[in-house]
This record gives sequence, structure tokens and C-alpha cells, in this order.
Amino acid sequence: MSIPKVFASEYRFCCILWEYEPIKSSDLVKLCNEKLEWKKSTTFTVLSAESHDIIDKTFGGSLPQFIAAFTKDKGLSTAEITEIKRMIEQFEEES
Repeated sequence: MSIPKVFASEYRFCCILWEYEPIKSSDLVKLCNEKLEWKKSTTFTVLSAESHDIIDKTFGGSLPQFIAAFTKDKGLSTAEITEIKRMIEQFEEES
């Protein structure tokens, strides 16, 4: 397996994540603005791309497998289950 090339800004982004984890996305946006001079949209774009990449590489692109692994040890609260159902219903209505 080859070692992926990482750009300096991506490396600095990872360093922020490692140094401050766990971190709320709003706090991450502020830190990325201060340390990387990124706009909010840039931070969320990088997070979104990385999330998709992790799901693709680790779970074969399967969102249900990702959710199952994510909730395996922790489980879901009744409120979380209700929210997920609401999101699925909304998605079905929009499709």
C-alpha cells in the first residue's frame, strides 16, 4: 500500500483535530479560521469529503454498515432513533 500524499493545509487541519479532539464542529470552524484562515464553508467541505472517503474505504460505501459500526457499542437513544426515522422520512418525501 502506498503512502498518500498530504498537503500542508490538510496536515495542519489533522493536527488541529488531534490536538483538540473531541471538538464540536463550531469550535473547529473557529480554530480553522484562526490557524488556517479557512472560511466556515472550507472546513465543512473538508469534513464532508473526509467522511465520504472513510465510509467508502472502510465500509465499502455502505452508510448502513457505517451506522451499525458507529452505534454498535453505544447504541441509540429513543430520541436519536426518532430523529433518524424523521430524517429518512424526509428523504423519502424529497425523492
